[in-house]
Amino acid sequence: MLFRSALGPKPLRYRSLDLRSHEWQALVGSPALEPNPMLGLRGTLSYTLDDRLFQVELAALATLQRAGHSHLQLILPFVRTVEEVISCRRLITQAGLTSYEHFALWIMAEVPSVLFLIPAYAQAGVQGITIGSNDLTQLLLAVDRDQPTIASAYDERHPVVRMAMA
Repeated sequence: MLFRSALGPKPLRYRSLDLRSHEWQALVGSPALEPNPMLGLRGTLSYTLDDRLFQVELAALATLQRAGHSHLQLILPFVRTVEEVISCRRLITQAGLTSYEHFALWIMAEVPSVLFLIPAYAQAGVQGITIGSNDLTQLLLAVDRDQPTIASAYDERHPVVRMAMA
């Protein structure tokens, strides 16, 4: 009820978890630490391989909907392929989220390939896209922003980043 009273008919956007392997080592059942967690098992790919944590999130969102917050928008992070979205949409539908009229599925445009397939994502049921500029910049420029020796090459104002966002 707190969300509904605070937001009224405004949409509640929830970005599902995007844990990289080094960020969830304390959780039971977490995967092994990866040499490059930035490009490893994360985002929607992780949901397709092990959906347990995503199922917990979906159940919490379904509880919100049942409590009266029907203007829910779920944002899927670090999407690599349309097939990942289709797989996630099945889980979202099974959780009952899509049975509410105002539910909307969004994705993060963090992986450059998303920008080339926007019509295919729309056909798969995606209704909105939000840009993840940190990851998008990093992947477009092939610069690990967490590596101090090359972090200076990370520039979110670079012309190619601006073109991608446009």
